[in-house]
Amino acid sequence: MGNCFSDVAETKYQVGGQSLGHAVSGDVEAAQAQALLSGSLAYTSWVNITVKASNLRNKDIGSKSDPMAVLYEQKETNGPWVEVGRTEQVTDNLSPVFVKSFKVSFNFEKLQPMKVVLVDVDKGQNPATVDPGRMDFCGASEFKLSQLITAKGKALTLPLAIPGQAGKSTVTLGAEEISNARELLTFAVSATSLKNLDLLSKSDPFLTISRLQGDSGNNWQPVFKTEVAMNNLNPDWNPIAIKATQLNNGDPY
Repeated sequence: MGNCFSDVAETKYQVGGQSLGHAVSGDVEAAQAQALLSGSLAYTSWVNITVKASNLRNKDIGSKSDPMAVLYEQKETNGPWVEVGRTEQVTDNLSPVFVKSFKVSFNFEKLQPMKVVLVDVDKGQNPATVDPGRMDFCGASEFKLSQLITAKGKALTLPLAIPGQAGKSTVTLGAEEISNARELLTFAVSATSLKNLDLLSKSDPFLTISRLQGDSGNNWQPVFKTEVAMNNLNPDWNPIAIKATQLNNGDPY
């Protein structure tokens, strides 16, 4: 399913795709090779974890927070939390649904404690490199990866804890086993005669592609977002390149 939106505050770059000028990322394949060499492949599967949050506490004045989610894994008992990755920043949104997801190896013989932290990215901070500890804290939740894998519909909703504060903030994690599909899908999208939603200029549209996730029939998870086409009611977005596993988990139907 695709949707077109207009918002100049959104990212001017694509989120969720692959560069057409480079080979498809081999992160999962490399991890599988490492597991094969270590002899643990028989006990490992690969899952994709998605994140969305609701009712985040607003950390900004005069606007809404610009949240980002960071996922951590505790690889050893009582060991340090190791960052798995981070999502994109979502602008002015207290109930964000993140496009970027996390690929994690699930070992049936291990507990695999995980932690998801929500932070507010301030102006001037680079979300890709800034230390999450230097951002405004919006809450955190800990869970075992097996909890998520065995949850009904492979979806787990947890309260976001903020020390010394009570609130209604929650985070919902989704999981799906990654297929072995290796196809890279490329296509182009354009639109014509879009409705102008701005008063003094033309709309700044972008498009999102979502896929149905889980068994509920109404859980649409965004998997790709185009760049913003500034002041353009007839946008012709940059070519899209996306893995089949990301778009539809390799399902040809």
